[in-house]
Amino acid sequence: VNDYQKEAQFRALNAKKDDMTVVVVRDGAKKEMSCHEVVVGDVMILSTGDIVTADCYAIGTSDLSINEKMLTGETVNKRKGEYEMSGGRVLKTPIIFA
Repeated sequence: VNDYQKEAQFRALNAKKDDMTVVVVRDGAKKEMSCHEVVVGDVMILSTGDIVTADCYAIGTSDLSINEKMLTGETVNKRKGEYEMSGGRVLKTPIIFA
């Protein structure tokens, strides 16, 4: 087995390790899919303990707090605020970074 084959095997194992199943709403239907298939416009449905696999806006949150240790170095969960809507437009929404 040469170095190229070892590298290909290593990449394949890493891709499988990083792959997670997420629940999204796409075209009005709830679907389970690989996190690698999420596209702009999908609405991810998150529950306690889920790992966010993409940067996103939080809508319909209830007591949302997030561990942003990898991003900010803070060891305390960061509480995210509520979103605000007026006349069908979103005025303010918390941002979640993956």
